[in-house]
Amino acid sequence: MRYNIGFTDGDQAQGISRIDRVMDTLDAKLSDGRQFLMGEKFSIADISAASILAPTLMPPEHPLYSCDTFAGRLAEHAKQFEHHPSYHWMRGIYQEYRHATAK
Repeated sequence: MRYNIGFTDGDQAQGISRIDRVMDTLDAKLSDGRQFLMGEKFSIADISAASILAPTLMPPEHPLYSCDTFAGRLAEHAKQFEHHPSYHWMRGIYQEYRHATAK
């Protein structure tokens, strides 16, 4: 997934490594079984984390990343992060709190 904007394979690998580290941090935070990042209810912390991950993980409920242009071309890229519990947490946040947009 590299476009003609000057990224090298090394840049891509470094970016993927950074995303993995962020998701590892979220995995650790969620490892105690909590549903939300801070407190007992949905908050700006959950919105922020889910929003930051959206361009990488492309939840189908997101109005931009669910469109055919993104979903078809980048879906394989998102699958490399499925082993993270935070991947499934983020998908759950979008399913619960963001309604799918009409196409």
